[in-house]
Amino acid sequence: MSVKFAIGIVFLALSYLQLLLPRHENYGDAPPYLWITLTVLGALFMLGIIFLSEGVTEAVYEKSLLRAIFKNAHTLIAYLALSMVGAIMLDGVSQWLGKLWFYPVLNNATYPIVFVFSFALYWLMVIESYLAVKALLDLWRKGRHTVRTYFGFEPPLYTSLGALGIILIPIAAALMTNDYAVQRGGYVFELTKAVDYKVNFSFILLMFFGTWFLFEAIEYFRKETSLLRDIFHHYFTPLIAVVVASLGTALLMETQNLFAGSGAWTYTNWPFQEVTLLGLPAVMFFFWPIHYIFFLSLWRAFSDKESDEVWKGDLIK
Repeated sequence: MSVKFAIGIVFLALSYLQLLLPRHENYGDAPPYLWITLTVLGALFMLGIIFLSEGVTEAVYEKSLLRAIFKNAHTLIAYLALSMVGAIMLDGVSQWLGKLWFYPVLNNATYPIVFVFSFALYWLMVIESYLAVKALLDLWRKGRHTVRTYFGFEPPLYTSLGALGIILIPIAAALMTNDYAVQRGGYVFELTKAVDYKVNFSFILLMFFGTWFLFEAIEYFRKETSLLRDIFHHYFTPLIAVVVASLGTALLMETQNLFAGSGAWTYTNWPFQEVTLLGLPAVMFFFWPIHYIFFLSLWRAFSDKESDEVWKGDLIK
C-alpha cells in the first residue's frame, strides 16, 4: 500500500465525522463553527478521494496529476483558473439559474469563500477519481492503441459541433431566463433556501450539450484527444470510466451529505423528484456522469500535457 493510498483512507474516514454534527435548519444563518467544520470535513472527503486515486494512478501509470499541477506556478495558476471557470459554469447553470440545489448552512458572505476553496478540490477529485478508474480498466482491458489519422467524417463533424455549440449555449441561457419571467415574473438569486421555480431540465441538458460540443471542437482544433474521438475509434474505456467513477463518487459523497447531521447542500426542483434512490432524486444520479464529462472535457480542451491522460487512447500525429 502506497503512502498516498493510506493517507487517502485516513482522510476519507475522518470526513465521516460530519455525521456527528447537529442539524441546522435556520437557512442562511448557520453559526460560523458549523459551516467552517463542514467545509473542513468536506475538504477531507475530497482529499481522501484524491489521494486514494493518486495511489492507484501512480501504481498503474507511474504518473501523478498532483505533481503535474504543482510542477510550477504556471501549471498551478492554470489549474486554479480552469477550476473557477468550471465552478462558475456548473453552479451558474445548475444552482444560480436551475435552482437544483441550495446551501442551507451558507449565506451570501460565506458562499464565495467556500466556493473558491471547495471547487478547486472538487474538480481535482473528479479528474483524479476518473483517472484512477481508467487506469484500472486500461490495465484489465489492455485497450489502449494509437490512431494516427482521422476518419473522413470527423473533421466536418467537429467543426459542425463547434458551430452548433456556439448557437445552443445562448439559446439555452435565454430559454432559462425567459422561464423565470413566465413562472416568477423575473429572475431571483437565492443560495440558502428553496425557490418555488420548476426548471425545465431540457434547458440544462441543452446547455450541457452545447458546451460539450464546443469543447469537442476545441480539442479537435488543438489536435488533442476527445471523448467522441475515443468512442469513434473503438476505445470505450474513457466512457466506462466516466460512468463508474462518477457513480461511485456520487454514492459516497451524496449519502454522506444526506445522512450528515447538517448537510452542506439540499436538492430541490428536480424532474420526477418523487422518484428516489437512497432517499435522493434518482434523476440526480444521471447528472453525475454528465458533469464528469463536462469537467474532463473542459480540462482537456484548455490545458496542455497535464491533461494528456484524460482521453488517452488515440495519439494524434
